[in-house]
Amino acid sequence: MFTNHATFSRDALAAALGDVELRNCPADLRLRGVCSDTRTLRPGALFTALRGEHFDAHDFLDQALAAGAAALLVQRDARDKWDRLPDNTPLILVNDTLTALGDLAAAHRRRFNIPVLAVAGSAGKTTTKDLCAAVLATQFNTLKTSANYNNRVGVPLTLLQLDESHEAAVIEIGTNEPGEIAELARICGPTHGLITMIAKEHLEKLIDLDGVEREELALFDYLESHGGVPLVNLDDERLARQRRRPRALTFGQTIDADVAVGLKLDMQVRPHLQFNDGHGAHAHMRIIGRAAGLNAIAAAAAGRALGVPLQQICDALGAYEASQYGDYARMRLEEIGGVTVLNDSYNAHPASMRAALATLDAMPHPGRVYAALGDMRELGADEQIEHKMLIAEIRAQFPFVKVLLVGPAFKRALSAQAAADIRSFDTSDEAAAELKTLLHAGDLLLVKGSRGIRMEVIISHLRAAQADSGSH
Repeated sequence: MFTNHATFSRDALAAALGDVELRNCPADLRLRGVCSDTRTLRPGALFTALRGEHFDAHDFLDQALAAGAAALLVQRDARDKWDRLPDNTPLILVNDTLTALGDLAAAHRRRFNIPVLAVAGSAGKTTTKDLCAAVLATQFNTLKTSANYNNRVGVPLTLLQLDESHEAAVIEIGTNEPGEIAELARICGPTHGLITMIAKEHLEKLIDLDGVEREELALFDYLESHGGVPLVNLDDERLARQRRRPRALTFGQTIDADVAVGLKLDMQVRPHLQFNDGHGAHAHMRIIGRAAGLNAIAAAAAGRALGVPLQQICDALGAYEASQYGDYARMRLEEIGGVTVLNDSYNAHPASMRAALATLDAMPHPGRVYAALGDMRELGADEQIEHKMLIAEIRAQFPFVKVLLVGPAFKRALSAQAAADIRSFDTSDEAAAELKTLLHAGDLLLVKGSRGIRMEVIISHLRAAQADSGSH
């Protein structure tokens, strides 16, 4: 997936990495490609030995050499691993290979004088990134982040794929602790930046909404100090305060936005965008939900910022179809055994839960309506109150929805209040078993939760049950 041909000479390595020790690296050394996985390594590439919470790639140095690695990027403190290699092995010694990978990607990115759009935010990043790339692809050969590889490994490996054919790039950047957005902005050197929204996310380390805001705004801070263009979402209360940033281009449903767009949902809850351009430009989308429409407005702003004609923007948004990621998905509508399933099992936090429930409420539902909701992870001290609040809102605003909750956080929140109308399960497998006895043709089901709860398992069970029934 991350195969690249980024080239580095000995001098280029030294310049990019700074505090580095080069051993057995000849003056004419020329590396072609940077790889962190021996399974995809190509001969002549640099193998980067990354460490993770549950792995250490220094354990695979022998395999990297056998696969044809021309040099190994290793940490000084892993001497017990690399000191056992043949004496003539080309080694590049650094204090931290993850930082070094970012440094190499940053150096490679600076070789290309092209627009780079960074997409950050508390929710909707991946869909917005995909929509932005679809819009820009009508005008430029565009590199984009694969899936949601938006961290300090995925961002560098994406940037290292840049080559002379690329005319633009759309890079998704994510965070789960203070300082990550600033570091990823440094690595990808964006010329333009977009923050989708500010909402509660990763509160275990970002603490509260103010902490989230500070972290996400590091992208705009980078752009301001480097002459870049921030794309400011006026529909988000906290982001709207950033409209006075230098070179800012604003977007949203408000009439005074630079890119002002009206948003309505049709009877199938598909967004219809009406641009306030005086010529009636509009886009009728294939994907569903209000959140998708808001993501599309952001993508339209990205297109306008980079000079894409409005009609091309409308055509791209109208043609866009959501990427498929297996059983888990973002707002994917499908029919399983006569049941209409709104599969939004990719991830969840309070804002996206409310958006998904609002979409469910707007959908036609001749039968019964169910919602299988998994825990919202990484809310820190706010975990209990947010789960309690969501339960209370469901009962007050969506009383017709039959709710199945999955996970320990929802279970604790539910036990703190009388809720005979809402059931709780420890695992998604248990919820799936119950749903198989409840669902009938014509029913409507929303499936959503944080990735760690694995709500997509419910989709797998329903499909398997349908396949079994069809074989008898």
